[in-house]
Amino acid sequence: MMCSRTYRRISISSLLGLFMALVLSCKAAPTVATPMPTPTASADIKAYTDEEAKLSIQYPEGWIVERTILEDLNATIFRETVEEDAPELIVLSGSAEGRSADQVLGEALALIQTLGGEADKDWQVGEAESVTLGERQGRRIFAEYTRATSGLRHKVYLLGIVGDGLNVARVSAAFVADAPLDEWDQNWLVFEAMLESLRFGAK
Repeated sequence: MMCSRTYRRISISSLLGLFMALVLSCKAAPTVATPMPTPTASADIKAYTDEEAKLSIQYPEGWIVERTILEDLNATIFRETVEEDAPELIVLSGSAEGRSADQVLGEALALIQTLGGEADKDWQVGEAESVTLGERQGRRIFAEYTRATSGLRHKVYLLGIVGDGLNVARVSAAFVADAPLDEWDQNWLVFEAMLESLRFGAK
């Protein structure tokens, strides 16, 4: 009986000591904050400068950049991939020749529709509205169409701007952002960032 009581007393005192040690160690342990993810680094962004159009624009690293001529207009095409329905932003530039932003916008829309031909159908074009971009006044529209080759519905944002005779003398610029409709919201964030990065008067 004596051995049994002694064993019980040692067990209880040991448990009390262990409990006190745990309490003290918890109080002494510093609180460590969970690190938050950092924003995307600037290294993920590249810059493109068009000396003829006197503008510069930033685009995501890894996107494909192609320079070509479309209907006598300089065209720079930024595409996420070479896939047919990949998101893309097209920059069209040329001489203003006394044209208004509405005319530039209309010509850009007609060009995109013509290039698609029978492949792009069922166009629905919204009303044009005024917009300011990089301290330049312009006109913009949203449109939708079905790309017959893939069967996907696409959404398009078109913006037309004419130089004010100061830093962008007699230069017109149109911007065409295109992406599948069901992926538009996520891609619009990229397009919007690209458009907001626009700087006119580049040398």
